[in-house]
Amino acid sequence: MSYRGSKRPCEDIPFNSHETTKRHKQQCPSPETMSNERKKILQAKEIMRNVHSKLEEFQNSSTKLLIQYIRESIHELDKDLKKTTVGVFGRTGAGKSSLINAVLGESNLLPSGSFGACTSVIIQVEANVTDSNYKAEIEFLSKQNWEDELEKLLKVFSDDKDNEMVKTAREKVTALYGEEGVSLTKEDLMKPERFSEIPEFLKSTTKSITCNNASDISDMIVRYVQHDDSSPGGCYWPVVKSVTIKIPNCQDFLEHVVLVDLPGTGDCNKTRDQMWRSKLRDCSTVWIVSEINRAVSEKEAWNLLSNSVRDMAQGGECSSISFICTKTDDISQDYMRSAKLKDEDLHITSEDPQYSSKRDSACIKHRNKMAKERVRKLFNQQDTIKVP
Repeated sequence: MSYRGSKRPCEDIPFNSHETTKRHKQQCPSPETMSNERKKILQAKEIMRNVHSKLEEFQNSSTKLLIQYIRESIHELDKDLKKTTVGVFGRTGAGKSSLINAVLGESNLLPSGSFGACTSVIIQVEANVTDSNYKAEIEFLSKQNWEDELEKLLKVFSDDKDNEMVKTAREKVTALYGEEGVSLTKEDLMKPERFSEIPEFLKSTTKSITCNNASDISDMIVRYVQHDDSSPGGCYWPVVKSVTIKIPNCQDFLEHVVLVDLPGTGDCNKTRDQMWRSKLRDCSTVWIVSEINRAVSEKEAWNLLSNSVRDMAQGGECSSISFICTKTDDISQDYMRSAKLKDEDLHITSEDPQYSSKRDSACIKHRNKMAKERVRKLFNQQDTIKVP
């Protein structure tokens, strides 16, 4: 489901990871799926190319300075054309990373799996227009910001009675320092030797990583963006603010588009919990991602949608919102029973030698149709949001 501008309904956006990956190589992306802003940028680029081509016809000395001025102006305009920022929001495990990987045709680019509840790393994906390497630029929190946050985390252990908050704080501290970190003081935890493997953090500089392929860059950045219970003390995401990944050979799509994989809510530090909220206002397009089985009941997804609509009404950057359901090809074995369906309802018969596969396919189509109708109904109700 999509909004564009002031609540104009658009075509539904289906998603199947396998189909999308295969199709992307042939078509990236189709004009029907591009935002109006993206289309305008392409039109402007085409006009500038035509003007630049025409200039070749005028090479006499009397117009040389004028031609040079126009060429320089076109070059500056080309640099200043604003990119479309696509913010990809969704609950942990909703399939955001798999969606982005599929759209880019890179199955191994973004690490996927179970992120910690308090992971707060913004991952930005853009084109590498300089060479054929995969690059990552890791931006850390300032030393002072982490010290302030660490103080609040340690306070949670002694003062907070909320088990979920304690769990979240413990996950963050042990990820960076190991199990011993929970019992140490802030002064101990801020000693320089604690950050010997990430000297860039202490120097307030950006860490750069370069690899030859997507799989290697994914392996190299995983400890900066993802929690790993098997490696306490070896995960650096608690002190990472954002990771920018630059990929080659996708310039046609990413030259004027930036994809931003944003963390969900739930961080025990309010400042970091606001990261995605502030980033939302910078997004010209928003993709809200939810598993199809949870799409109707997903509270976070619908809160994000409400916030996006409000932002549009208040003059924010956002001009297009899409609600994307993932995992549409998954189905539980007891769907027919829970949905109270019979073979005749799905136009199948148990005598068919391919009964099992046809039953699953029919159940998937039925479930997806029902989910789409319910999501569409809730989506259209966003008209009732009261703008403060």
